[in-house]
Amino acid sequence: MYNKIMKVIKDFLPEDLIGFLYKYFWNLPHKWGHTSIPGATDDIGKFYIIPLDFSDPLMAYLCTRVEKVIDNQKVHFERMYVNVQHADMESNWHKDDGDLTALLMISPTLSPGTGCFEYSKDNKNYSIEFEQNKFILFDTKTGHRGRPPQKGEGPRMTLAFKIFYLRPGSR
Repeated sequence: MYNKIMKVIKDFLPEDLIGFLYKYFWNLPHKWGHTSIPGATDDIGKFYIIPLDFSDPLMAYLCTRVEKVIDNQKVHFERMYVNVQHADMESNWHKDDGDLTALLMISPTLSPGTGCFEYSKDNKNYSIEFEQNKFILFDTKTGHRGRPPQKGEGPRMTLAFKIFYLRPGSR
């Protein structure tokens, strides 16, 4: 099991596919009000979400790509969605449910220092720059957040996979 591991892979998908995904996701309906903090009632930490369907062959293919990164572990994909975050949409520090979270940075690369993925380890905060087609796999108990892009840049769009390990007796 991954026990607080952080795996980062640049150029995760072929260039033409990541470009296609950006246009495809941009044209799907975006639903306002998603938050990583259950029960949040104000707009702080809220952003847009695009829920995705595992029965879509393209989404199923993306899951198989993620499975190849998860060494020798059988997993179940619980949820899959796209986060869309514009300038001034601050997110909150949080931890996820499940065992693993995978993120794929979909939108074009943002200016250095903006739109980055931040995480906390051993009481220190770290940052991973937002670059299109960068993939991050991490233990869900790792505190993290996504920073918004700066004004004048396009949105920060990430594809998120919520993953559980298959345990004995599960399907």
